[in-house]
Amino acid sequence: MDLSDLANIGELLGGIGVIASLIYLAREIRGSTHAAHNTAYHECVNQILTGIHDVMGKRWNELNARSLDELDDVERFQLGAPVAAILFGSESFLNLKQRGHIDPKIMENIEKNYYPMLRTEFIYSALRDRPGPLSQALLEEVDRAARY
Repeated sequence: MDLSDLANIGELLGGIGVIASLIYLAREIRGSTHAAHNTAYHECVNQILTGIHDVMGKRWNELNARSLDELDDVERFQLGAPVAAILFGSESFLNLKQRGHIDPKIMENIEKNYYPMLRTEFIYSALRDRPGPLSQALLEEVDRAARY
């Protein structure tokens, strides 16, 4: 075996090492992407749960019992902020769905069990008045889910 044979073996081993490194990096990137999707999903859930907790709070019930004309700016904000949080979380879920980052079974469950809540008068009217393409897409999804 001469020096050129050893060089050829070295090139082969180097090529195998490069391929092994690329496979390793691809797996790491896939794992990192999966973790990022999970983080985004959990942030959506947290946003919605925070909004629901606030909406269900005593203060929200007090304010909701009064006419909007009777409320000052701070009280209107207190009434509207939880609804905005719920809608933001819902829009985030829809965005993740559109990008293929939520398991279809999870999204189907959200549409069947959660979207009807978005059709309650106060939340639905806020959604209907919300500008932006994602808000309008959510409105269409909620309406579509209500038909089925």
